[in-house]
Parts: sequence; structure tokens; C-alpha cells
Amino acid sequence: MNKINTLWLETLCCIARLGTFQAAAEHMNTTQPAISARIKELEDAVGVALFSKQGRRMVLTVPGRELVQRSAPLLQGLENLMTAFGSFEAAEGVVRLGIGEVVALSWMPALIEQLERVMPRISFEISVGMTVDMQRDLDDGKIDIAMGASTAGYHGIHHASLGSVDLIWVMSAELARQAAAAQCNTLPDLLGKYPIWSLSKSASIYHLITTTFHTLGINRRKLHIYGSLEGIIKVVLSGSGISLLPDILVQKHIEEGRLIAIAPPGDAPKLEFIIAWAEGEEQAIIKKIVETSQAVSTFNRYPAA
Repeated sequence: MNKINTLWLETLCCIARLGTFQAAAEHMNTTQPAISARIKELEDAVGVALFSKQGRRMVLTVPGRELVQRSAPLLQGLENLMTAFGSFEAAEGVVRLGIGEVVALSWMPALIEQLERVMPRISFEISVGMTVDMQRDLDDGKIDIAMGASTAGYHGIHHASLGSVDLIWVMSAELARQAAAAQCNTLPDLLGKYPIWSLSKSASIYHLITTTFHTLGINRRKLHIYGSLEGIIKVVLSGSGISLLPDILVQKHIEEGRLIAIAPPGDAPKLEFIIAWAEGEEQAIIKKIVETSQAVSTFNRYPAA
């Protein structure tokens, strides 16, 4: 009986999950020729073709699909066995993280520091983007884990809570002085008079801002869009408008007196965050990252309203 290298099986399952040899090569931190060589060695060992060419694409054959189905639980069990008796120190590979800007600007550095100690040989590829983009990338297999605002758009995946953040309306101290001189003090008055800044229409904050307009009966057609929370904070600090922002990102500016929090009528909105990973991605490394992220997160530990 020919011996089968577990790396060959890992490569096969990676191609099946990501869809192409090139995507598997990027994920496994190697080259496409190396991936092709592994599959050729595996085909020689099992004695059947695992892929067939259809047009410009390589697709799994019937024996190839069966081998993937049989191999995936075996590989998962082997990884769980190794980590159960040892540690993550010997684990190697690349884990691709998609994170929201609020995560990136708050506790992400602390998470990476913690993960570096636990799994020093793992490389991380981190992309910062909008929740809608992370949902698509997770579905397409372009990232392994997503950390962002909770929406109803995640389907067929596992997810866990990272906590929630309070959102507060803020303006610069100078703009607040100008508003006071103009006897413009309430949130409805301020929103009707001064420029408002928001993330794009696909962002949860945008929907919360427009919902506030509707709730307060403000007929406002003009809304400035900026693709970065960090950029919006700088614009607001300059006195060029008002925005609804996560308190975790602006609290320091409020304490220093550079920003002024505007009291809203009623309760301040909250934004819940989750960590999500694709169904079937139950490897010990993924689980460990999920658990560590939940432990490191500095978001509030109560559900969003």
C-alpha cells in the first residue's frame, strides 16, 4: 500500500475549499507549481485522477470529491490530537483575517501580540474593510475569519459575540461654542444645521444615522460620506461637522476636551460585533483564535439593543 503524505491531503482539501490551485498556494504560503506537484504525487499514490480540466478550470473528479469528504474529518482529528497533547507552538501556515476598522483601531494589536506568543510560526494576513465585503470574502473562501459589525448577512457559518460598543454623537469643542452662540443646543437642531459625516451606505453606522433623521423628523438630503472612521474623526476634530462614532474610538478626545458628546433624545444606539468563520473550518487553530479574540476584546459584554 502506498503511503500518503498528510500534506498532500491538506493541499487537496484546501483546493476544494478555495476553488483554485492559485488560491490554495497563497493560503498555504507556497507556489502554484508546488501545489500542482503535491496533487500529482497524491494521484500517483492513490492511482486515480483527482482533477479534470473543464475549459480553463480544474475541477474535482468523482474520486477526488470522495477523497476530500473522507480526508477532511481525518485531518481535523489529527490536528486536534496534536494540539491536545502539545501546544500551538509547532503549528505553521497562514491565517487570513478580515476585520472592521473599529476592531483594527482598538484591541487588534493586543490580539496579535497574544497570538504571536501562542502560535509563533503562524503568519497572519489582515485586511481591513466593511462588513459587507468581509461577508463576501468569507463566503468566497478569501478569508478564514471575519470580525465586524453584526448583520443578518452571514449565512451557513459559525459566529460568536465579541461584545458591543456604544455610539455617540460628537462635535468639536469649537463647533460646540459656535452652536451655543447660535442657541443651537439640541441634537435635532444640530443635525439640521451642521454638516453630518458618515461611512458608506453599506455600513451599519450609515443606517443608524439615517434612522435618527427619520425618528427625529429631520428632512435632510445632504450627508457627507468618508470611507474611514479614522478620517471622519479627523474631520470632526477640525470643526467641519458632526458624526455618530464608537465611543471606544473618541473617548480620549472627549476626556481631553477636543470633542464634545451630544446628548441624544432617548438611549444612545449600540453596535454589536461578532467573529465569524466558515462552516467546516473547525480546526483547532481557528478555534483558538476565536477564543483568544473573545478574551482580548475590550467591547462591552452585553448584547446590543
